[in-house]
Amino acid sequence: MPCFCSQALGALLEALPTIPPTAGLVPPMPPTLLASVTAAAGFGPAPLPSANVSAAATATANVAAQASANLSAMASLSAAMTAATGMNLAASLAPSAVVNVRAGLACGIASLNAGAGPLLSVAGLLQRLLSELQALAQLAGLVTAIRAAFGIDLRAPGAVIALQARLNAAAAASVSSSAGASGSAVLALMASLGFHATAQGAAGINAQAQATAGLLAGLPSLGPAFHPLMLLAALLALVAAILRGIGVNLLAPNAALQLRVALAALPLAALAQVVQANGAAVASATGALAASASANAAASLNLAATASANLSGAAQLAAMLNVMAQAGLSRPAGSCGACPMVVPSAAATGAVLPATAGLPATPVASAGILAAAAAAAAPRGG
Repeated sequence: MPCFCSQALGALLEALPTIPPTAGLVPPMPPTLLASVTAAAGFGPAPLPSANVSAAATATANVAAQASANLSAMASLSAAMTAATGMNLAASLAPSAVVNVRAGLACGIASLNAGAGPLLSVAGLLQRLLSELQALAQLAGLVTAIRAAFGIDLRAPGAVIALQARLNAAAAASVSSSAGASGSAVLALMASLGFHATAQGAAGINAQAQATAGLLAGLPSLGPAFHPLMLLAALLALVAAILRGIGVNLLAPNAALQLRVALAALPLAALAQVVQANGAAVASATGALAASASANAAASLNLAATASANLSGAAQLAAMLNVMAQAGLSRPAGSCGACPMVVPSAAATGAVLPATAGLPATPVASAGILAAAAAAAAPRGG
């Protein structure tokens, strides 16, 4: 696996202050709208058990909630690994690949820690941009959700009237339930990882969860770079959501002009009135309607081993891989000429660099290691 390139990271961080200001450009939307949409789609927090539920039922609900959370972490990590390395989670855990994958991931983490100084220096800027872009990202998410749920392009004439009619119909016909949505989410997450909702599929996902925990346990910590890295990952996710929703790349040189043109094409005032009057309907209609059969199928699966797996490091590893993929920060070690992971005397020998940021000494990614990692990442049949 290539290193987390500090030179490319520096170029990205230099571009962040050019993101145009968005204050006052977007009318206020209900702050809980996206959370409602997410929960209705079955990916929100599981409902808390009531006081009169038995201890056994509560324990079962807790296991199901933790299993769902771990499945979500695995799905996110698998998507990030595919984007950054070309191989999904299942392929990376294969016995023939896992040693090289662990070495490559450790090299990426070490290179990030070694060049973390610029990232640490912009933590305040990242927090400010995240706060400023929330309203615009919420609008972009709403535009994307309406397009996906109803096929309505809000820039088209009559779009708001069509949206109101669809919301009225959806509110009258809504039969979704939190239990069904939760069950549907578990099945969808299992499917995204390549497993069916069967006893055999449950056994497979349990084994993969435990293997993922083992992979994570063998990796070094991200150290002080963890917090600003998560902020950067969140910011890039917002930038991507805004590009997907309203077609504006905030990191482009002419982003300010593009943004004003894109927003002028949307009926913002009318949309805000519709959303405020129909918040519950939007959340219900844009969420996936889950049949009770999905809930029953999910409840019958034994996912205790998935629930017990320690995947606490999955989020930070996924964040690193996502940043590498989204911002093009994945480069061969030494290719930029300023790589902190390569020194002339060590590059050819695979020697050990001094410990950095509290990490154990880490072998330099020699050509042999990189070649082995590339071979392990090659597509496999079946």
